[in-house]
Amino acid sequence: MSQRARQHGARETANLAIFDPRSDEPSANSELIVGSLQRASELGYHAEVFPYRIGETNPGRLRSILQARGIRGIVVMPLPVATYTIDFDFAGFAAVTLGYSLVEPVLPRVANDTQNNVHTALRHYEERGYRRVGLIMSDDANRRMLCQYSSAADSYDRFFSDKLRVKQLILPNEDFSPECTLEIINWIRSERLQGVLSSAQHIQESLIIAGARVPDDFAYIHLHRCGPETTSVDQLRKFVGHKATDLVTAMIQRNESHPVQYPQIIATPSVLVEGASVPLIKSDSAPDAETAMVTA
Repeated sequence: MSQRARQHGARETANLAIFDPRSDEPSANSELIVGSLQRASELGYHAEVFPYRIGETNPGRLRSILQARGIRGIVVMPLPVATYTIDFDFAGFAAVTLGYSLVEPVLPRVANDTQNNVHTALRHYEERGYRRVGLIMSDDANRRMLCQYSSAADSYDRFFSDKLRVKQLILPNEDFSPECTLEIINWIRSERLQGVLSSAQHIQESLIIAGARVPDDFAYIHLHRCGPETTSVDQLRKFVGHKATDLVTAMIQRNESHPVQYPQIIATPSVLVEGASVPLIKSDSAPDAETAMVTA
């Protein structure tokens, strides 16, 4: 406050670094980065994006560059698949991360409320008359979110509904080859599912290419923002980036730096966006759970 008074109320400007470990996949973290940059600008900070290639970037040299530029805060974007650590010394920096992919070191984080997302999707299915649906996830995607996808589906099935039954298919990876896609369709048939939900990026397109008709054969909800024809749970990724910048700048203002004794976690909301992929099943014509069949 004394400094601001001396500067006649002028805002102090400090630099921020945004680490993007998935810079070779431009679309992977793009919305998160845009949200983080926008919020930094609104708060009077200059933020710069640094590609951080795991196993390629020299962490010691990068640390020296950040110190030389007077950078005080670091925002770490989600890591690549099957990567859970980053070899960088964050000591002395205010540092936060997004999501749960970064396990070591432990940083304050901003993460979308995954369990609520799954419950929102399942509740939407139930309200529209569905009685048997399935969650399809890769093992890595589930683990990266601390198994919140599978645990949310299980809890809804066991404790939150006596009408909707939820089955789960956990895949080894997101390899939607023709063979794998056919196995998924056969699973949907064998479980007599009326609808499915997933966060996998290309699963809907793969199912359609394999001959499935959405929503004629089964309904579909994507647990992420998707196209206008698909009912989806919009994770508001720009807002997640926005809150990450809020968190790191608040740490700077409090002179907090890594390591933090009790790293906080901020959970952000999502919004259900209705599309044509989940048609209403009238209550008087909804198929019984024991007789529902997939005709894909």
